[in-house]
Amino acid sequence: GCMVYQEQVMQVFRTLAGYSYGRADVVRRAMSKKKRDVMENEREIFINGLKNEYGEVVIEGAVKRGIDEKTAGDVFSDMISFASYGFNKSHTAAYGLIAYQTAFLKVKYPKEFMAALLTSVIGDVTKTVIYINECERLKIKVLSPHINHSNERFSVKNDVIVFPLLGIKNIGRALIEKIVKEREAQGEFKSFWDFCKRVSGTELNRRALECLIKAGALDGLDLNRCEMLRNIDLAVESAAKENSMYAGGQLDMFSVFGGEEFSSEPQFSRCDELPKNEILNFEKEVAGLYFSGHPLEEYKDVTNKLNCPKTIDLIEYVETKRENLIDNQKVNFIGIVTSSKKKFTKRDEIMAFCEVEDLYGSIEMIVFPKIFAAHSGLLFSGSIILVEGRISVKDDEIKLLAEKISVAPEKVEITTGTENQKQKKGLFIRVNKTDEAKIPHLRNLLSIFEGKVPVYLYFSDSKKYEFMGKEYLIDVNEPLIKELKLIFGDENIVLRV
Repeated sequence: GCMVYQEQVMQVFRTLAGYSYGRADVVRRAMSKKKRDVMENEREIFINGLKNEYGEVVIEGAVKRGIDEKTAGDVFSDMISFASYGFNKSHTAAYGLIAYQTAFLKVKYPKEFMAALLTSVIGDVTKTVIYINECERLKIKVLSPHINHSNERFSVKNDVIVFPLLGIKNIGRALIEKIVKEREAQGEFKSFWDFCKRVSGTELNRRALECLIKAGALDGLDLNRCEMLRNIDLAVESAAKENSMYAGGQLDMFSVFGGEEFSSEPQFSRCDELPKNEILNFEKEVAGLYFSGHPLEEYKDVTNKLNCPKTIDLIEYVETKRENLIDNQKVNFIGIVTSSKKKFTKRDEIMAFCEVEDLYGSIEMIVFPKIFAAHSGLLFSGSIILVEGRISVKDDEIKLLAEKISVAPEKVEITTGTENQKQKKGLFIRVNKTDEAKIPHLRNLLSIFEGKVPVYLYFSDSKKYEFMGKEYLIDVNEPLIKELKLIFGDENIVLRV
């Protein structure tokens, strides 16, 4: 709708007033951006035309083209008035249709819908993690990549979504096509050697095979990851040699010996599997994700007790334009350092910019010189840390400003009673005796904003907290906070995320 209208605007200016394509497009842009001052200046030109500094006619104008001045002015006014709402209206209609279509697909074909959505963000780790979390919420299983069931894109197989081979580093489309074709023609791969032999060629180089192994795409055949990594060179060389001998016809006379098919499978060396943390680090290295668990799984209890915000929730605050509710909030954050870059300040001091990741995504952490000097030993890739700091939101970018960094504790004790309540996450409303009459109105107000954030009343007289109940879990937003502050006073509303 919007594009059709814009074409019509240009056509009106060209046909009625003799505008060039270029000039008509400038006017169209001004309209779409609601630059009314520009448009009003254009009115005279549209009606009576324009001459350049040499007196040459650049635009004839509507009057010279046989349209009376009043009619030309009316046409121009109509376009101006339409520009104030037409673009928004056509966008709304288009987005409304897309929203309806995607909602229909998500409800009727959730697995296929989520697979397509995940495919659209291959390479964007943060969004991939968000969408995989959504799959978990919808109780849709996402399988890790494997040569026997993965395709180029996220796909649905046996009622589950399968992670694609394209999501693994150094795995190109030509190799994926070869794997899929071979699998469809000759059946699933039965062993590490079977895979190397059948897919051997220019597409399967040493680096590609290493990445497949590290991602776990060759698990469950006959060798563990450590054994496969140790035997990569032997496997690639042996497979290339055997295939070249077959191609040259050298193996024909030996293809059957004593009734058994000839095989030049090498003797692979055996060893114990890699440590769990090494398996996870390799998965992260080649696919950007952890498939066999997460280094922070064992810190879940501590994360909850310290009321650490989830990166996925912080991102949602910014995307829904509610960043004022988290900007400058003091937080605890437990995460794993995935990268760290040092930088010299103007005073020749060292600071750092780090990426830290929780179970749901990553956030940039800024470590200023004093903090860096005290805690630089903890800022290496793979380090699991507890950060005490503040959230900063500028230009839709979220950052964590570190004030203190320590090794993440495996256990933490929170004192009971009032202090325990202070650690809780949610919206807190302080009420006194005179405020208690307002509680029925409060319940009505909260019921409008249904969401996930718990609400607690703090009675200033008795110094006790009361959870308002699961039926009053809310979606925190600016209009609600403003209304609550009007009812109870600014100082009596506290949000802890």
